[in-house]
Amino acid sequence: MKKRLFSLLLVSALVFTLSGCREKFLLRESDPVTLNFWHVYGEQSGSPMDLLVQEFNRTVGQKKASGYR
Repeated sequence: MKKRLFSLLLVSALVFTLSGCREKFLLRESDPVTLNFWHVYGEQSGSPMDLLVQEFNRTVGQKKASGYR
């Protein structure tokens, strides 16, 4: 009885683990995602956060916009 229960638990854990391994993209290049990023530097002109956002858009954001995966 214990072997059967253990086997059933093992198989169900394996099924649940492997069910997330399929390749399905929820994002489409034709429909880009826009994020609204709120931060505490909203009133300051030339805040450190603006520099970080510009750097992201110049590097990783640019790669994503050009279809990089």
